[in-house]
Amino acid sequence: MIKNAPTFTLKACRVNKNLTIAQVSKFMGVSEKTVWNWENYNTIPNGSELRRLSELFGIKEDLIFLGDKFALSKHFELDMHSLQV
Repeated sequence: MIKNAPTFTLKACRVNKNLTIAQVSKFMGVSEKTVWNWENYNTIPNGSELRRLSELFGIKEDLIFLGDKFALSKHFELDMHSLQV
């Protein structure tokens, strides 16, 4: 992650692009419930889904906020020492 870079929630990205959950789910090929879960930090998108979201919203993957760093480490097996806070 880029040190001191702003991050954006998935919901903020979606709202800033004037997209509905239905539109994002159609683009992503997932259910509306899946997108809702991502926005509410119940689940996080996998690597390929994150790349598609990055394309849709026009921002780098590492600027999309997906929840706290401990939740991310469980899904992506990140080295906690390499995370910049």
